[in-house]
Amino acid sequence: MANGYRIARLRRRRAVLRRQKSFKCVLNPLNGLTDEDIFWRYRFRRETIMFSITLLSPAIQYHTSKSMAVPPLIQILATLRFLATGSFYRLVGNSLGLSIASVHRHLFRIRMTSDANYRITNCVAKCPGSIHDSRMFKHSHLCQKKIQRITSWRLSLSMFIRNPRVRIIGYVEDVIPRYSNEEFRRVFRLSRQTFINLCEYLKQCQELSVNGTGGREPIVVEKQLYVLLWYLGGTDTIHRIADRFGISESSVILSRDRTVDAILNNLKAKFISWPKQQELEETVANFQRRNGFPGIIILSYPGSTHDARVLRQSSLWDNGLRLCNGNHLVADAAYPLRRWLLTPYRDNGHLNQEQKHFNYMHSSNRVVIERAFGLLKGRYRLYHIDSKVETAVKLIVVACVLHNFCLLQHDNIEEFMEAIDDQNCAPLQFFAQENEAEGIIKRNAIARLLATQQD
Repeated sequence: MANGYRIARLRRRRAVLRRQKSFKCVLNPLNGLTDEDIFWRYRFRRETIMFSITLLSPAIQYHTSKSMAVPPLIQILATLRFLATGSFYRLVGNSLGLSIASVHRHLFRIRMTSDANYRITNCVAKCPGSIHDSRMFKHSHLCQKKIQRITSWRLSLSMFIRNPRVRIIGYVEDVIPRYSNEEFRRVFRLSRQTFINLCEYLKQCQELSVNGTGGREPIVVEKQLYVLLWYLGGTDTIHRIADRFGISESSVILSRDRTVDAILNNLKAKFISWPKQQELEETVANFQRRNGFPGIIILSYPGSTHDARVLRQSSLWDNGLRLCNGNHLVADAAYPLRRWLLTPYRDNGHLNQEQKHFNYMHSSNRVVIERAFGLLKGRYRLYHIDSKVETAVKLIVVACVLHNFCLLQHDNIEEFMEAIDDQNCAPLQFFAQENEAEGIIKRNAIARLLATQQD
């Protein structure tokens, strides 16, 4: 009984404290507002709002026994304010003296007027029922205003729409097929048949299968490969390449990156690998027949002192002894001496005849690797790459893959070979390595062997 009495008392107190809904200017909240203010707040003009009330009042007007019903004008203004600003229900309600729940109900009630049973659909949203109706609508004030708005919107939008760019059309389709074999080889750094064979490999790669091009025809594999070869073999910018091939600059970058990924993921392991045992034995035999230098499997290119730092950060530095399997690499004085990596004697003016002869034979074998790197650098202008470090590394590896592929296709372009820079660089200072003494012993033994062969 006590709880029931307490609940009844709370209800009576709430009934006394309940405030009647108050509306700003209940008769017409639009009074006191200029036409410009009304349009800024509700995106409708005064006449259009009043016409909307005439159409919607029978559908949205309601009666309630709890309190004063919200007039159709307030409901329409709340809906227009929400649609015009996208504000929260609380802000819309505060501007018209409504609660959050009331704003939500009025929005739902007016939304339901779009149903076919309501008058608004039959009066405004229907298609013209006859030729007479369409002519009346065409010459009506509402139609003319709508046309003016659309025209103004199109003029404003045209300021932000990029006009079609003028590019070279048909270079791949019409110009390249007319190249002679020699012209094709000079432009793309490989023969036409090598290009065809390479495309057969790449057409099977998923990286080059493009889906969802936005209605435009996808760029074919051949064209993407042309873009990459032009980028590697020349010094043109992305803008000039896009103009040459009739595509956008972003398409140039996408085509380049797709082709690079396809080559690295599918062709790198096939055309760049450490030689197998049989290949190692053949390489050793070929070098020994050349000038009697034993155990050479590969040579290191004489370059800047950074080459030695790169070597120390590579896996070859830790696995060289195992990979060489008793043989050795040959490098210049910029590299450290190890049992698997032989370098020449440093000429301090006190070398004996045996050591000088070793340096001569050691240097004569450098011609092979210098020629190989000269072909690679002559085929592809790798020194002009202007991109991120990660992208530059990928492009260099791809250039090596393509170069090896061309060599296996017997596509050797001698005329592109660069001049060999035979300048020795200052050696790096290395700390003593665990097997540097073994390298010294091995180098002295080979020097004595070469001196014996000379005699």
